Amino acid sequence: MGLEQKLVTFIIFLAFYFINHKPHLGYPEESYRTVISKILPVATLLGIVLTSKISTEFGEKIHEARKDYKKFIGIGLFFSMFGDACLVWRHQFFIPGVLFFAVAQMSYLRAFKLDPFGPLGVFLVFYGSALGLYAWFWVSIDDSILSLLVAIYTVLILGMAWRSFVELRLTGTLRSVFACFGAFAFTFSDLIIAVDKWKFEVDNASALVMISYYAAQFGLAMSVAVSS
Repeated sequence: MGLEQKLVTFIIFLAFYFINHKPHLGYPEESYRTVISKILPVATLLGIVLTSKISTEFGEKIHEARKDYKKFIGIGLFFSMFGDACLVWRHQFFIPGVLFFAVAQMSYLRAFKLDPFGPLGVFLVFYGSALGLYAWFWVSIDDSILSLLVAIYTVLILGMAWRSFVELRLTGTLRSVFACFGAFAFTFSDLIIAVDKWKFEVDNASALVMISYYAAQFGLAMSVAVSS
């Protein structure tokens, strides 16, 4: 099955989720049926990543770097599916869901690496934003364990966004465009979750979260597929 056919499968599963669970009307029912529908699009993207071939035409060093990138994006997608399953029960299993997504973000961050570091000013903007966002949410989180988790997660996801932005500035490749799009869409999705949970109700929060979430995972998966 070629990439085009796999993308069609992704779109079909995506449509199935939105048509059957109608996130624009609110959060879907807490059921295993919802879990299956929710993870199928991400599972398809994981399949795209795992079956993507990495070209050797640019030399052994780049080939190995892209193999590493593919591996860690795949790990991130894999753990995201567990996070998806937990967050179907968004009150009971919120903390396990955050933990699974934290592992996913660590893997995505590892995929982007820290070398070259890039401009110090860009680093300060992203981590200044992380500090500001955490301070904003911290006053509304009354659970100390969850507060610590949110702090760690904020550092991880904005770290991923920072590294993807640095790579885009340095290379300007199609791969880096997809990666940066995915990282920023993921950040937006999680920001909506946090605002809706701890600050104020966001209209159509469920739909906004899922549209931006699937867009994020699509961008990250495609950043592997186009690097072949």
